[in-house]
Amino acid sequence: MLEPRILLVDDEERFRSNLEKLLRAQGLTVTAKDSGAAALEELQVQPYDVVVLDIRMPGMDGLATLS
Repeated sequence: MLEPRILLVDDEERFRSNLEKLLRAQGLTVTAKDSGAAALEELQVQPYDVVVLDIRMPGMDGLATLS
């Protein structure tokens, strides 16, 4: 079975980096982005099984990204 592909989106670099490392240490495939706009661009390139999305971000917040 293939590992789920996770897209992690958070504007706080320290939180994003720590969570990315934690998930990768569990053997998961993770791509991290720092904004909603960057996440939407990434989703045009390839699909993901799970998106971990910060709600409060400058510019395009998580709710706008989700819609």
